[in-house]
Amino acid sequence: MPPLIGLFCVVRGWKSKRPRQGWKRPSPVVLGALVLTNWVVFLAYVADEQIGVGIEYHISRFTSVLLFFSLLSLAASMCTYAHRRSLATANTLLLVMWFSIAFAPGHWLGREDLGSVKVNGRPVPSMVYIGDPRRSEAEAIALVHVPGVGDYFVDFGEETFRETSKREFVNLRCGAWTWKPMTSGQFHPPLPFVNVNEVRIPLNDGRVVTITF
Repeated sequence: MPPLIGLFCVVRGWKSKRPRQGWKRPSPVVLGALVLTNWVVFLAYVADEQIGVGIEYHISRFTSVLLFFSLLSLAASMCTYAHRRSLATANTLLLVMWFSIAFAPGHWLGREDLGSVKVNGRPVPSMVYIGDPRRSEAEAIALVHVPGVGDYFVDFGEETFRETSKREFVNLRCGAWTWKPMTSGQFHPPLPFVNVNEVRIPLNDGRVVTITF
């Protein structure tokens, strides 16, 4: 595990009498300490999801920075003079965990075979993607792609929506990836509800898009 590898590199690197091969090479002691620090921050992030200690929100604001920090640590571990493979393994694991657990949920939406879209009561082709940036199905966010009409984010928790553009996301076979967090942007309340589990969005030309889940 990353903390054990980091501790191993700190202890062995501190006791090692092997001279450095150039002052520009990073020390395994320093890199091991960085692995331990990164692990502690990641563990605090994960623990908050289970016990709610109130720090997850603050860490989430710096997820991109922590992801970049993990990438730099991985690059530095490839240049160290000792324990290169161990440090590279630890930093790779941390990089993958930060990306998959903390970063990706705010950007990844899986394609779902549910929902239908009508424009002025007439069915139109559409694709629906569902994301879970808040780790709660009741607060999920849907991306509805309606070719020739528009693209919309629908927030289930707040019961709001916002229009988006094709430049904000990329369609893939099994889902969609947003360049910015899907929760960003200004969401607006839809038109008054007529039926349960539907969102009514007005268009500039007077038509109404009705999305049913």
